[in-house]
Amino acid sequence: MESWRPIVGYEDRYAISDHGNVRSFWGQGRILIPTLKGKRSPFYEAVTLSVNDLKASKCIHVLVAEAFLPPRPTPNHWVRHYDGNSRNNHVSNLRWGTPQDDADDRMRLGTVARGERHGMYGRHLFGMLAGRRA
Repeated sequence: MESWRPIVGYEDRYAISDHGNVRSFWGQGRILIPTLKGKRSPFYEAVTLSVNDLKASKCIHVLVAEAFLPPRPTPNHWVRHYDGNSRNNHVSNLRWGTPQDDADDRMRLGTVARGERHGMYGRHLFGMLAGRRA
């Protein structure tokens, strides 16, 4: 069953569920439809929250972590998606972690661009074949 908690800073207006749904207390208490946030993949689901005519876009995975996980250990910790799926915002998939933890996850999941998958693959070879340094 889905569990709901108020969103910090928006307690009287919005709630977040452990499944990653955001509910508004206005009107009929509708579920907000997330948008995708980010300039490049992975994109993260986000919602726009407003209070006193001030709007803010908030990533859903951060809202779930702040509501359901223990407090952030240090300011250097961010939210990790343990299964690597940036759209799976269920609390069971979220962890606090460091940039190193995030890099370890990419290695574990095989999503690190290495060898032919790396954007720079072959450029040094092309430079040598052309008789110049890459």
